[in-house]
Order: sequence, then structure tokens, then C-alpha cells
Amino acid sequence: MKSFKYILIYTVLFILSFACTTEEVEEYNPTIIEFIIECGWCSGKEYIKVLRTKIDYELQIPCGDNIGFKEKSKNLSPDQWNEILDSYEFSTFKNISINECHGCDEEISISQDKELHVIRYEIEKNIAGIEDLQKILNKLLIELREQN
Repeated sequence: MKSFKYILIYTVLFILSFACTTEEVEEYNPTIIEFIIECGWCSGKEYIKVLRTKIDYELQIPCGDNIGFKEKSKNLSPDQWNEILDSYEFSTFKNISINECHGCDEEISISQDKELHVIRYEIEKNIAGIEDLQKILNKLLIELREQN
């Protein structure tokens, strides 16, 4: 009986020693890029959300003859994702301070490394330092708009 006690105590201590260890777990903070074109009240809003493996598209028209809502998705290849990431520097993007409202605007928001930065500017305006990103996002939005 005495040996059973010792075995039980050692077993419990052995289990507890592993229960108290901490393992550093790396947090997963994905990069998320959103691109919005918004024009007036009844013109609505087009939107893409770009993730590492896919792009989500939405079209929202709240009123008028074309009232409605559409959603689409498309897979994104690793090469396409890398092309997007290579098209801008997040540090450069964070230093752009534009928040304009012209009635028909584009907006880019990037969430990366637990930081979020948003810029809003007149539609089709080229912004120094992110021109390549703008071209890619516009192209992706048009592809999804025209996809059946």
C-alpha cells in the first residue's frame, strides 16, 4: 500500500510538471487588404477583401433601379498573393495621410502586424508610393465584377 502511495504521488507530480510548462505560441496575424469604391447614395459600394488564399467581392446598391446585393469569391494563388505584397511597403502606406470625400471615392485599408491604416481619396487618383497596389486592386475588383 505504501508503494502505491509513492507511485500515485510521483505520477501526479509528473503530470503537474508538464501542466505548468508554458510554450511560446506565435500569434497568427494575417494581412488583410480591403479596397472599396463608393459613390453617392444610390450608386452604392463595391468592395473586395483580399486574404492570403482568396478574394471576397461585394456589390451593394441600396436604392434605385439597380437595387441589390451581390457576393462572389475567387481563390488567390500564392504567386498572386506575393505579387500583391510586393506591390507596396506597409511602412510607406502607414505614412500616407489622406482622408478625402468627393462623393465618389476609393478607400484602401491594410491590416498588418496588428496595425490598421486606412486612406480615402478621389476615385482613380494615383497615390505616390502605392501606385502598383492601386493598379492590382482595381484589376482584381474589375475581374470579380465581370465574373459570372
